[in-house]
Amino acid sequence: MSVGRLRSGTSVFSVTTNTDGDGGGKKIGSLRDCKFSREAIDAVGWKGKLCMVNVKGAAAKQRIIYHVESKSWEDMLEGMLAEWRGPAAAMEEETLYVVDESKGWLKKYDHVKDAWVGMVEKEKLKGAQQVAAAGGRVCVLCADGGNITVVDVAAVPPVRLWMVEAPAEVQAVGILELVFSFDQWLFELFLQIK
Repeated sequence: MSVGRLRSGTSVFSVTTNTDGDGGGKKIGSLRDCKFSREAIDAVGWKGKLCMVNVKGAAAKQRIIYHVESKSWEDMLEGMLAEWRGPAAAMEEETLYVVDESKGWLKKYDHVKDAWVGMVEKEKLKGAQQVAAAGGRVCVLCADGGNITVVDVAAVPPVRLWMVEAPAEVQAVGILELVFSFDQWLFELFLQIK
């Protein structure tokens, strides 16, 4: 499970994964504080856990991690939360990336040091709307919704990046449907790039 949407009820949360795109949810364990989020938020699958932050940007935020195997909740480490300032994605659930949407920084999480490592800072990454990662590349849906910045994070530093025009079906959908359309389109893009 690489990306999902978390929506709160009164005491039980449900996660909608991007595996079938039908918008259905799967009930997961109860959370001790049902006020975590009243809106749908992204859940990023990483190392068998779902990582969730309720606010993007530099504002004060709450965070939580759901451990899928043990079906339990745990607190997110401070270093992980500190630089989580925009959309995030995990590559093969092993490497976590985030785009600082105000500064245009793509960062990679170092779980050993509990710190984010800057990979590339570019003006075109400012205002990032959505991120997906696979095949050694991180794709960022730009602020205008019409372009995607592809960052080759597997390349020998410095990382390479280029722009791709987003297909009309990605540009035309709302933000809640964007996750499913964007992931499917990225999967097809990765097949073409390789």
